[in-house]
Amino acid sequence: MEQAAVRVVGVGASAGGLEALDRFFGAVPPDTPFAFIVVQHLSPDHKSLMADILGKRTRLPVAEAHDRQRILPTHVYLVPPRSNLYVEGDRLRFRERAAAHTLNLPVDILFRSLAEQYGEQAIGVVLSGTGSDGRIGIQAIKSAGGFVLAQDPATARFDGMPLSAVATGLVDAVMAPEEMPGELRRRLSLAAVAPLLDIADAGEAIARIHAVLRVASGIDFSEYKPSTVLRRIERRRNGWSASSYRMAMRTSWIVRFAAPSFSRPTTLRATRHSRASTSSRVAICSSI
Repeated sequence: MEQAAVRVVGVGASAGGLEALDRFFGAVPPDTPFAFIVVQHLSPDHKSLMADILGKRTRLPVAEAHDRQRILPTHVYLVPPRSNLYVEGDRLRFRERAAAHTLNLPVDILFRSLAEQYGEQAIGVVLSGTGSDGRIGIQAIKSAGGFVLAQDPATARFDGMPLSAVATGLVDAVMAPEEMPGELRRRLSLAAVAPLLDIADAGEAIARIHAVLRVASGIDFSEYKPSTVLRRIERRRNGWSASSYRMAMRTSWIVRFAAPSFSRPTTLRATRHSRASTSSRVAICSSI
């Protein structure tokens, strides 16, 4: 898994995607540290005017991608007709589209490659479109520890793809396209403060978290993998400002900030039986 020299954002869209992309890139500042790879469902015989249209909306360079092209920050790369895009290190790569009678899922292809190449630095954005393309890719990004945004279905001309993304239960935030660039910047600023905890060295901190959760919820989480508990806390942390996070880390209040993450019940499969119950499922809460 490669450490990305530039933060790459994969953007998937289909029907109604032009309007959503226009709103998204209209809010991207020219000094953005991100590179954007845009994948749409295009007819193989369709000449896309996307580069011209988006080029009028943003000061970032916008162009169709080329095979083996180096990925640079502050650039927007568009999938050309008859091709699927994926990443390999710091390069864009092409894959020939499946035959016309075969289902083609270009957003899944891109997202899965981002997860494989960049791990927890992988970022996926799902915008307006029909169908469920992106769903499998979202699962890959989240399994790798990455970050996913989805357009608020109420703001999309076609809500199929956003609804499918949200239905995975893995999307980090749901919002209008014009709000997403600010959220990406905030996420990057927060990630730069410090990692949440190193699982390998977090035994004492995790024990304290378990104690707080036991008092707050009456549930013993000590039989769960540390990564499961820390992933919930990470989702809660994503809602803080960087200054709040610094204060929490500086004053060792991390468990007090984390506890509300476990305040609303949902279901999570147990990895091991709880000491207090023979059930393989327990009540745990989501920060969403």
